[in-house]
Amino acid sequence: KATVSVLYCDSQSYMGQLTTPELLSELRSVGLSEAELAAFEENEITGNCLSQLTLQDLKSEIGIKSLSRRKLVLSKIRALSGESSPGSTHSEEPSFKDPRLSVENGVISPPPSPRDQNDEGKSPKGLGRSGRLMSSSTMHVNRPSPSYADPNLGNILLNNRKWVARVNANNPEYFAKMAKGQEPKYLYIGCSDARVDPGQLMGLDQGELFVHRNVGNLCPNDLNFLAVLEYAVTHLKVPHIIVCGHYDCGAVRNSAKKQDIGLLENWIRNIRDTHRLHADELAAITDIESRQRRLVELNVIEQCLNIFKTSCVQKQRILSSKLAKEGDSGFATPRIHALVFDPADGILKKLEINFKEELNKYRHIYDLF
Repeated sequence: KATVSVLYCDSQSYMGQLTTPELLSELRSVGLSEAELAAFEENEITGNCLSQLTLQDLKSEIGIKSLSRRKLVLSKIRALSGESSPGSTHSEEPSFKDPRLSVENGVISPPPSPRDQNDEGKSPKGLGRSGRLMSSSTMHVNRPSPSYADPNLGNILLNNRKWVARVNANNPEYFAKMAKGQEPKYLYIGCSDARVDPGQLMGLDQGELFVHRNVGNLCPNDLNFLAVLEYAVTHLKVPHIIVCGHYDCGAVRNSAKKQDIGLLENWIRNIRDTHRLHADELAAITDIESRQRRLVELNVIEQCLNIFKTSCVQKQRILSSKLAKEGDSGFATPRIHALVFDPADGILKKLEINFKEELNKYRHIYDLF
């Protein structure tokens, strides 16, 4: 199937790469019948690129009654993009092309700037293929916009197909294996920060990591977190739980400010509680940035302790401890780990914390295993 490029000239947003079914869906939405679509797919989708074509252009130029006329229009569009129609020996310049536009190697160039050419003191404007006036800033239709400007996520879908192709080329059985189910060995609890990609920073592949992320990598008594924890521990039986914070965390920074930040205030109050519990240690750190980094670490440790307190973790650790004594794993599971990632250098480090000592310290309050 052909891959077709589509640009929205008016909005400068790059629609991305459309496969044949996606293009046919667009054409169906502007009124082409199934018979016309079948003829279009059979005769016109042959690997040629329909570049610089807006959806409005598709409607005005392709959405006409004559199939032969549509084919002619498509041939002219190909000529505009520097390619010829299947079986043709020459390219015909489109009759609807603005004479003030120059086409070289399939690229549309804007008209001369007002400094070089004036029309009675007015800046020149180009005429779109559908008869619309476009300013000179709109004429740079070949300049791709950022992927996030695509309203239909065309770039995202294209990237997915490229990724699938790479994976299949390297490991043809990869997705067949994924379809059989998941058996992750780690539950990862981290921050939603866009700079942190848990699988990538730990070198793990799809299927190896069960993931829960939220603002500030918190482990509170909310249903969302507890549902993830229960499923991972009781049903997937992951042997390791990782709580991973990161330096330069916005949630931690905002928790140190005395300001009302709306609904989020109720959430980051959990980090302020950590600050309160370790107020003396943090107050002794005079450098503000160092104090922030230490609060990030302390927050991770407190979230690990919160996990220890949950009933599903306690039940599983007691059960696994009995099995460990019988020579199964050698340790009680799930084991809980405190990690911190530094976006400045990419290094992931494990915090030095003896959880056995921490649990014994509060034995008079919590009976934790």
